[in-house]
Amino acid sequence: WSQKQVQSPFACDHFAMVYDQSKGAVILFGGQAESMVPNHATWAWDGTAWTSLSNTGPSSRAHFGFAYDPNHAQILLYGGYTGSVFDDFWAWKDNAWQELNVAGPGTLSHVGMAYDANLNALVIFGGASTASSFKSLSNTTWVLTDGVWSELTLENAPSIRGLPAMAYHPESKTILLYGGFDPSGNELDDTWEWDGSQWNCLLNCK
Repeated sequence: WSQKQVQSPFACDHFAMVYDQSKGAVILFGGQAESMVPNHATWAWDGTAWTSLSNTGPSSRAHFGFAYDPNHAQILLYGGYTGSVFDDFWAWKDNAWQELNVAGPGTLSHVGMAYDANLNALVIFGGASTASSFKSLSNTTWVLTDGVWSELTLENAPSIRGLPAMAYHPESKTILLYGGFDPSGNELDDTWEWDGSQWNCLLNCK
């Protein structure tokens, strides 16, 4: 690791960040600053410097789904949390945000989300539907294909959780899921693979 001596956006956490292949830049959105106040700023890192891109688009939030769609050269954002839980769906494309009018899974925060480039599908797993507690966490899999969301309740799936890490693996053409936390706040360390139709346990599944 080498620390870059550059002007950074702000001190923050609970944001999301993905690589935009079409622009050759890392895009950062949202999170909350040291004051614990969420923000709605969009920033880009081009390998040399941070640039502020936008202060419009999705409202201020944290704990949202964020994934890059290489097939349409866009970043997708779903849901999130700022005192209440959101159910809106957005796309970042050509340096602008556009809200997508696609009826989806409903209010969700603390989800895992990744884009399956092989199947041209967006996959969301788990997350909470209400803000009052994490008793609303689920282990539901949602898949968006051809503009239609499908809810999949599968017998063999990761357990109920929030904030799992998810990423697409282009060589195996699968989505990997790791960790998260359960409704009691316990940290999880299991690894799963989504092949487009089912979840398969790889490591530490109980």
